[in-house]
Parts: sequence; structure tokens; C-alpha cells
Amino acid sequence: MQRAPLSAPLLPGDPDSPALLRLGGCMKFTLSGGGAISPDVQEWVWTAFGCPLIQGLTETCGGAVLQKPLADPSVGFVGSVLSSVELTLHSEPEITDNDGKPYLCADKVHSDGSACCGRGEIWMRGNSIGSGYYKLPEQTAADFDKDGWFHSGDIGLITPEGKVKIIDRKKNLVKLKGGEYAALELINVTYNNHELINADVGGVCSFASHEIDRPVLLAQCKKKELLALAAANGVTGKDDDALCKDPKVMAAVKTALDAVAKAHKLPALMQAIAVMPVLEPWTADNGCLTATSKLVAKKIYQLHEKDLDVLKPMAMKG
Repeated sequence: MQRAPLSAPLLPGDPDSPALLRLGGCMKFTLSGGGAISPDVQEWVWTAFGCPLIQGLTETCGGAVLQKPLADPSVGFVGSVLSSVELTLHSEPEITDNDGKPYLCADKVHSDGSACCGRGEIWMRGNSIGSGYYKLPEQTAADFDKDGWFHSGDIGLITPEGKVKIIDRKKNLVKLKGGEYAALELINVTYNNHELINADVGGVCSFASHEIDRPVLLAQCKKKELLALAAANGVTGKDDDALCKDPKVMAAVKTALDAVAKAHKLPALMQAIAVMPVLEPWTADNGCLTATSKLVAKKIYQLHEKDLDVLKPMAMKG
């Protein structure tokens, strides 16, 4: 799909916008509360719907930072801090970027070379910030401190213009055997871009731990595409379980996914060393997805314990 340039976005109220005609012409903006949105998705929604896509967070009652819909058409940022909220960055010396440098609130330059005014975990407090999770005292104690700061789990930076950008996810970082960190959410999102992956039933669920050198994947695959890939590699006539565990099929799926990892410049240490294709859907009913279709990794790991026992040895150098 060819996208309109962001220097001239389709604005709400533009009678010449075919997107607005499809949506009825009254859509002013859209809001996502599911965490950081990739620039590609944000740009696509802006272009296709003809209105801005704003990002929110449940624990902040929908907003702590906000991108001005019409004044700021840039993508990749969550916006500027609202006047009712305090926001600070907490240094994370044990968590590093792609260059192996820690995220510190004194940082002046990000790993991509762009200027910044600090990097670290985003902490927020204020009257619009939640005070805890309903009937979850342990999780509340972990995310909300005694001084009222909500620890978001997001690693962010502040630009010289005062914009906040989410660059990593602390809660989804797992230390590998060699001491490096793997960002599971980034891995999942990257591999979900491949046409073989069935994102409607969960997509990719990556696994990493201090016992293995590189991540491994449990990958929901589209059956028709997986059968075609298997046949192209000489594997036919097997039921779903045998098909997914066939070494030739596993290798073929990994080779296919390697291309999307390289295309999206996924760091080498986060590129999967082994993949187990999956055809049995993950759903909210079997506990593998939440009601909003987010992965419940622990439940998926339990369900695929035997599959992980196959994958883990493949991710160990010895």
C-alpha cells in the first residue's frame, strides 16, 4: 500500500479524503491503550483513517503524555507530558541498548545517534495516575512505590523538544546465558510481520532464559502456508503435531523467519536460533490469550513445555 506523506496527512474534516467517507466523516482521532505502537502502524492508521492515532495507558486513566493531533504529525512518539502529571526517568544501569550501553537519565545521545535529554524507565505520578491494581496487592507493591510513583516498565527517552519516546520494555527483558538481554516483546512483534505467521491466534511467543544463548520461538503458523512450505521441503502426509515437530519443517520455518528478522534489523542476539511451528490456536478460552488477545506467556510455556524441551538444547552452545 502506498502511504500519503506525513507532511500532508489526511486531516479530520477534509471532504476530499476517501478514508473519511468510509468512516462517516466524524472520526476526529483514535486511541490505543495497548502500549507502544510501531511507527509503521501509527502512520498507516493516520493515513488510512484520515485522523491521528493517540497512545494511552490504563494505569494513567488513559493519559499521562499526549501527542497534539494536528500540530504534531510525527510518528514514533507518545507525546508531551500533561500538566497534571509528573514524569521522570529512572536510570537502569543493568539494562543496555543495542550498543551495549546502559539506559541512564544523564544520557545525551540515543543508540541511533539522535539527541536526547536522558533515558531510563518511565516513572509517573499525579492525581490522574492509578493507586494500584484491584485486589492484586503484590503487583501493586511491585509497580507503585510509597512516594506515589508508578513504575511503567517502559524504557523511554525525552527528546530536546520535550517529547517522550518508548524505546524498550523493562518487564519483557530476559537475561541470556551470556549476560545480554533479550527483549521478548520486540522479538514477537518483529517476527509477527512474516506472512507465514497467524497473528489472529497469538502470532509468535518467544522464549529466553539464563540457560540458553539465544531466544527460541513458538510460532503460530497459517496452516495452508505451512503445508506448502513443508511440501516444498519434501514433507507431506503428516498430521498437525507430526508436521510441526518435523526437523525439516522446523528448519524451513526458521529460514523463512530469518529474512524478516534481518529486514527489520533485529539485533543478532535476539534472532531466534530455533523455531517450533504451532497449529493449535491460542485463545482466551485455553488461557493463552487475554480478553484483549494479548499473549499470556506463562500459560503458553506450560502448554508447550515438551516443545520447549526440544528447542532449549538447540539454543545452547554447550
